[in-house]
Formats: sequence, C-alpha cells, structure tokens
Amino acid sequence: MAKAPREFAPDGEVIQRAIATKLQSHYQQLSQTINAPPPNLELKNIQVKKLDSFFLQALPVYHLQGTYDVVLNFPSQRTENRRRNPFEVYLQRQPEGKTWRSLEKNPQGWRSQQLP
Repeated sequence: MAKAPREFAPDGEVIQRAIATKLQSHYQQLSQTINAPPPNLELKNIQVKKLDSFFLQALPVYHLQGTYDVVLNFPSQRTENRRRNPFEVYLQRQPEGKTWRSLEKNPQGWRSQQLP
C-alpha cells in the first residue's frame, strides 16, 4: 500500500479538533443518558507518538496515535484533570486541501465525518 506524503499530514490544530469532536460526542451521549449538562473541554499537551498513512479513494489518510491531557469543567463548578489519555484518529485530507474528515472503521468499511 502506498504511503501518503508526511508533509501533508494534519497539523496540531486539526488533530486537536478531531480529538475534541470525539470527546464532545462521547460526553454529549453520556450527558443525555444521565440527564446532566456536558462538561466544557480544554485539551492540552497533545503528543503524537505514531503516524502512519495510506490512500483511501485516492485521498490521503493519516492514522495518528498518541496521548493528550484534558481539563473537564463541569457546570457545577467542579473541575477534573485527566492526564495522558490515549487517542487514535484517522484523518483524511479532502481534495481541495482545506478541510479534513475524521474516519472510523466499521464492518461495512469506513464512516466519515467532516471536522468542524
């Protein structure tokens, strides 16, 4: 399988948006389950430990793994710090090179979501 060029890999801001999107979705679902407002998230110290790449439908996909710290600010004024959380994201650069999609592998193939 051909590797996508590293110089086109996502920058820190794109990686942060991908992690934040996943976390926000997780906490939104959890909040609905327990009927409580979700916390505000503050991501810090994102460290990419591994970067692989490949092409999917002729577009580059970057598979990143690493760790991050997060501060959870709950509406009740409580704050929690969680350090060295693992992450794994698949990010695909779109044809015009300005936007990214987050990919998730599932039994039918890949599911994608536009990053905000």
